[in-house]
Amino acid sequence: MKTILKYSTLLLMAIVISSCAKKISNPTIDKLEVRKDLLKKSTELNGLKLELEKEIVRNTRLISDVEDINKQASASADDAKDLSNRLSRNPGDQSLSRRADKASKQAARDAKKAHNLNDDLDKSTNQIADLQRKIKRLAPEVEDLQSKSDGMENNISN
Repeated sequence: MKTILKYSTLLLMAIVISSCAKKISNPTIDKLEVRKDLLKKSTELNGLKLELEKEIVRNTRLISDVEDINKQASASADDAKDLSNRLSRNPGDQSLSRRADKASKQAARDAKKAHNLNDDLDKSTNQIADLQRKIKRLAPEVEDLQSKSDGMENNISN
């Protein structure tokens, strides 16, 4: 029992002494740690920039699509209105009534498409702004790590 107590005490003392001991810092290890952090942040920044460029391309395509569908929706609405006006002057025309009905349904479909594309465009624009904020926040961190890495490299080589 006494030997177990002695070994336990020695083990406890060794743990306390090792935890209180000053950690040995190797400049090369510190430099590599900084470079590791730099690479991690740079990779994250580059990923955000890539995602931003993809979203800008998507946004440009959506702008074009929105312009086209808005023109189409406007034309459909004008056609439906014209047919409705003609039908109000000639209420008994069954053929005109069917054409007006089809035109109004098409105008409703086109308006719905325009609404959905406009929503997508708003989301894309918000996504671009969000990515730009993230890039703006992360870029200084990368620059700081880069200057820190460069400074460590200069200190080691001196």
